Amino acid sequence: MAVMEGNPDINALFSYTKAKHLKQGESRITILWDRIMTILKLRSQRLDWILLPGGPQPSSLRFAKWIGSKRLLVRDQEDVKAGPHQVEQCCHQLVRMGLRFESPAARVSADPVIAARISAGLPQDWNRRGGPVIALHISSRKPSQRWPSDRFAAVARVLHGAEGACFILLCSPGALDHSDHPGDDVKAREVLEGSEGMPIHFISTDRLEDLVAAISLCDSIICSDGGAMHVAAALGKPVVSLFGDSDPEHWGPWKVPHTVLQKPGRNVSEISAAEVAEAYQILMGVRPA
Repeated sequence: MAVMEGNPDINALFSYTKAKHLKQGESRITILWDRIMTILKLRSQRLDWILLPGGPQPSSLRFAKWIGSKRLLVRDQEDVKAGPHQVEQCCHQLVRMGLRFESPAARVSADPVIAARISAGLPQDWNRRGGPVIALHISSRKPSQRWPSDRFAAVARVLHGAEGACFILLCSPGALDHSDHPGDDVKAREVLEGSEGMPIHFISTDRLEDLVAAISLCDSIICSDGGAMHVAAALGKPVVSLFGDSDPEHWGPWKVPHTVLQKPGRNVSEISAAEVAEAYQILMGVRPA
């Protein structure tokens, strides 16, 4: 919901919670009732189209059947002709609807109140430093995309020394051993300890709205392939992205200045801090390619 709120092209938003994402204090009966009410509301809209750009997922197909519409359009192999990227293939559904093909840049709007609150908590002397503010997002679900904490600290030291950069440190909050949502609080502490003396500020993003707002305050981001990378791209932030065992042609940052680093072994641990620092400087035009 957070990445769609404030988008002028969306008239209404509906969401539901899956039973497997049940939070403490929530009832399965309540979740089921809310889902039924959502389905009834959507059925009352008498929709002309339901689009499933994520493909023929059983749960999506089932939900679409419950809602009902005059036409159902599911992304399939026909959409591959639009190009290798996920966005191109999703947008090719426009052609199948009889419309003109377009694949515009993504858009996300940060909540101005949350952004102002986070901004007020940043060190006051950052405004006087004059260097760029770089987001370091250190989390990734895939082990092959988890860059070591000591290299995040090392790249911070290099870019602070060369560019006078300041850093906002971001991660998936919580304990690593959390059964549902493993977090990187420990890794964040390791990065902070490894970059002691650097202008680096940790922001706990317990909600997606917080992450969007925090990234909106940065000039650019260094991160692994994942949700934060796509949020940054949708905010128009230049991205240095570390890819492990995923396909940059299909999942790379969309229509934003970016550099993708990927090694033949398809594990980000093979990428050095020096390579990331150099890629950042070239991307931002402070070092010739």
